[in-house]
Amino acid sequence: MYPGSIPGEASNLFFLPGCVAYVRCLPCCCKQPPRARFGLAILAIKRLVLCFINRMRDYSVNLLVKRLFTFCQSPGAYAKFNKRENGFCCRVSDFLRMRAVLPPGGRPRIGAAGVKGVWLMEVDFTRLRQRMVDSQLRPVAVTRLPVLSAFLAMPRELFVPDNRRNAAYADGSVPVAAAKAGQPARYMMPAAALAQLIQLADIGSDDFILDIGAATGYGAALMAGLGSAVVALECDAELAAFAEDLFAAYKCENITVAKGDLPQGWTAQAPYDVIVLEGSVDFVPKPLFAQLREGGRLVAVEGRGNAAIAWLYEREEGIVSRRRGFNLALYPLPGFAEEAVFTF
Repeated sequence: MYPGSIPGEASNLFFLPGCVAYVRCLPCCCKQPPRARFGLAILAIKRLVLCFINRMRDYSVNLLVKRLFTFCQSPGAYAKFNKRENGFCCRVSDFLRMRAVLPPGGRPRIGAAGVKGVWLMEVDFTRLRQRMVDSQLRPVAVTRLPVLSAFLAMPRELFVPDNRRNAAYADGSVPVAAAKAGQPARYMMPAAALAQLIQLADIGSDDFILDIGAATGYGAALMAGLGSAVVALECDAELAAFAEDLFAAYKCENITVAKGDLPQGWTAQAPYDVIVLEGSVDFVPKPLFAQLREGGRLVAVEGRGNAAIAWLYEREEGIVSRRRGFNLALYPLPGFAEEAVFTF
């Protein structure tokens, strides 16, 4: 009997053939000295108890899997899923994240080609958002309650392509657009990095915000919940259209999507209380400082790779000063590369 398979009869639950084997060996023990008889009896009982525990565990796990598949009305899926690999049919955690996508007509059809259905990963995104906050944001000193609450409430999976939705909460950048026409590929920022920049910007409830390099709009949606209104500036027409459709579908009335050159900012609605650049830059263009309101703040990551530094720029009485934040490695934004010049 395979250890990971579901017993066909109730008697197999208690592994009676094994019990009988252990009982038959007991007469042999009687021919041994008393101390040896005692030791062999203890050994036999120990093995019997361990065998019973293992059988109960395997039976319970497999019965759970079988009943769940029955509940999903997928009679052929269990046979497909119950592949005997590495001594056990499956992990329950893997199963609980899977579902059968049934073909038109309801139940899967079993034929020569197998089950007519596709297995997809079904992830509990609410739980993943909580894990993201606990394991990605808090360890990098993101402590402001409004920021943490915004990340907990905002479904990050909506802002990534469908084929990358299951990786939306991974600890890293998520590709959202391939490189084209001399422009680099675009990425959604890691949640931890974005949370650090938003916390550094210290967004208030009355702040008007310009989000430069908004991509699919995840950062803009977060900042819209913290401030009064956001202008999401994007240079890629497809990404801008994606964000605009998403905001329209969810009736985000305090977010405006603008398409234009990122280094020039968006003068049509300036000045802004906060400007955030969602990517690394070689320098911050002067037109962006001119679009800051008096007392306004600009957050930018300058440099490349692990040597890049997040800076907080502040405008007071017409003078712009800056304060160092922290080291942060991000993918570069298009249009902010410094031209190479020859120097002695």
